Amino acid sequence: MAGNRVIVSEIAENEFHVKIFCNKSNDSIYALHSKILSNSRIKMLKLIEKLSIIDSLELCYANVDSLHVSIELNDKAEFDELISSSISSDMGDLKIEATATSGYWFDLGRYWLRQGNNTTKFSNYLFNEPHSFHIFKTNRKINKVVSLFGFKYVKSTYINLINTFGYKKRIEHPISVDHITYRRYDLDDVVDASVASKSEQIERIQSLSLKSSLFSELVTGKCSSNTTHKL
Repeated sequence: MAGNRVIVSEIAENEFHVKIFCNKSNDSIYALHSKILSNSRIKMLKLIEKLSIIDSLELCYANVDSLHVSIELNDKAEFDELISSSISSDMGDLKIEATATSGYWFDLGRYWLRQGNNTTKFSNYLFNEPHSFHIFKTNRKINKVVSLFGFKYVKSTYINLINTFGYKKRIEHPISVDHITYRRYDLDDVVDASVASKSEQIERIQSLSLKSSLFSELVTGKCSSNTTHKL
């Protein structure tokens, strides 16, 4: 049992319950992975709760290890004070990686933060490539190995960014020129798989052109300085 964690608890007189966590077990490694993710989510939720006292604060984007918020400039001092205890260079602590005056959040892993007409930080899921500085890449070639009747061959597939937009949330109406938000579907919209699929298809029809135009606006830089498109 060397190197393993042992927990012993007495359940009755002269009766003990022993738990041994084997560090070399695949199940234990999975549990460790889950523990890290759970701790990260708890940390993010506590931070959101702390910052929620700022009147102008809006939660724009949240993932396992990142949080994007929007505040009015006159609340910056209060924000800095609240977040100061959570910011450091220590492992596990948060770091401010970018500030921006506008932002576009389309999906998880797909956003662009801008300072004026300059992009300060971006993530473009599926289209990011190592060592590429193409900020607005919209097309990608993917090679797949296909098996058919015992033979294998490489098939090339081309994907376009516009066709990979997600519709897991619907656009909230009425739409403001400078502020577009998304909201979750109502229960009646996702009561079963068939209804949920229909709701998503309706949202795709209603919002595809808007998302496409927003992306074109982002690429050309023809957007107002206080634009916020929030997921």
